[in-house]
Amino acid sequence: VSQVLGNYSLGEADLLRRAMGKKKKEEMDQQEARFMAGAAENKIDLQKAKAVFDAMAKFAEYGFNKSHSAAYAIVAYHTAYLKAHYPVEFMAALMTSEKDSQDKVVRLINECRSAGLSVLPPDVNESSFRFSVSEGAIRFGLGAVKGLGAAAIDSILEAREEGPFTNLYDFCERIDTQKVNRRVIESLVKCGAFDRSGGADRAVMTVAVDEALESGARRQQDRKDGQANMFDMLAQAAPEHNVLKWPTAEPWKENVRLAFEKEFLGFFITGHPLARYETELNVVSSATCDEAKMKADKAEVRLGGVVSKVQVKLDKKGKNFAYVTLEDLTGSIDLLVWSDT
Repeated sequence: VSQVLGNYSLGEADLLRRAMGKKKKEEMDQQEARFMAGAAENKIDLQKAKAVFDAMAKFAEYGFNKSHSAAYAIVAYHTAYLKAHYPVEFMAALMTSEKDSQDKVVRLINECRSAGLSVLPPDVNESSFRFSVSEGAIRFGLGAVKGLGAAAIDSILEAREEGPFTNLYDFCERIDTQKVNRRVIESLVKCGAFDRSGGADRAVMTVAVDEALESGARRQQDRKDGQANMFDMLAQAAPEHNVLKWPTAEPWKENVRLAFEKEFLGFFITGHPLARYETELNVVSSATCDEAKMKADKAEVRLGGVVSKVQVKLDKKGKNFAYVTLEDLTGSIDLLVWSDT
């Protein structure tokens, strides 16, 4: 159209296509003047040329051909059906597809909670690599735990095929410590993956990791050497002799527990440090972090939350300014704070 009517070259036609793709009015206004000038050179009726350009500009606002629109409609129908009839499975799949975007996963977790769907922390006996369905709830996948590579997860899943892990010591005895090291096990403990099967409190298990690894290594070596372990025989003869002797440690306070969850999952999963202040935040805030992102440019908002990250830099005048990440119950938002604030 632009070549035949507007006298465009191929290169100019591509610039028009790009202007349509960007949906920027000022660029389209410039292109209109160019198009009409070209139409005049070609002796095209200017009223008709204007009608054609207006149709192109209208399409540039958001246009699809019919086959594209029909495909979108079918996908929208299918996903709406799945969300209505299989909400837990649907949300687990959606969270898996968005697992690399922290803000999107937080939004989906909040959507699950508002819909009455439970989101459970990772579990060494229940979790697969991805988000999955467990007992009618969404179970975090091991792939969502920071510091766990694919090799470590594969090793855990392979060892689990022999049967569920009975405690932290059993876990350390059965996994490949070349692939699942101390740092990985600490990550699993601190994010809650051993809560149901570890055998002790998170704080106690964190202290016990080194001893559990050493014990597991000794048992593995004994098996390689073909030696019968005295404790195995005692356990078979009298199970009460197999009671583990855990170290002592002060249980973590809620804010410490949640901070570790945030560190290793990127999310607060068993609670949120702001949950107790939700009513007050709703009173003093004019928008949530999620809502603020949808506001018009230069709109005024009043936000309430917790600062999760601060990065201080120098401006051209040598004064400090900061990039600040503010987080609330709906997600996070980046703020720019100048030196005079």
